[in-house]
This record gives sequence, C-alpha cells and structure tokens, in this order.
Amino acid sequence: MIERNKKHYGTWALYSDQLGKAYCHVSTYIHKENAFKAALELGEHDHKNGRNTSYTVSEIPFIDCDS
Repeated sequence: MIERNKKHYGTWALYSDQLGKAYCHVSTYIHKENAFKAALELGEHDHKNGRNTSYTVSEIPFIDCDS
C-alpha cells in the first residue's frame, strides 16, 4: 500500500548531500528509472551552477498494514 500525497508518491526516494552534511529527502518516484534520471539531471544542474551537491537514490520499503 502506497500513501499518495505531496511528500511521498512512490517507493524510490531521492536524497541530496551538500558538502558532507546529512542527507536530505528531496522527492519520491514510482519508477526507479525516473528517480535515477532526476538524480543525474539535478546533479548536472547543481555542478553547472557551482554547487557541490550529490544525489542518491534509495528504495523505501512500505509495510501493508491490511495484511
């Protein structure tokens, strides 16, 4: 069961890391490929604009409480 709201829409999460700070949740995606594409595009954009930010994609396990 996936909760669909503005913060969590899918099981693939995108996190940012800037200058060694703790990872910060950016967004979630239903499809793994879309999460990786977003990470690459955001990373390229940040590096082009002089920011040292890297992005990581991770799967979020959901537990179905109805089972």
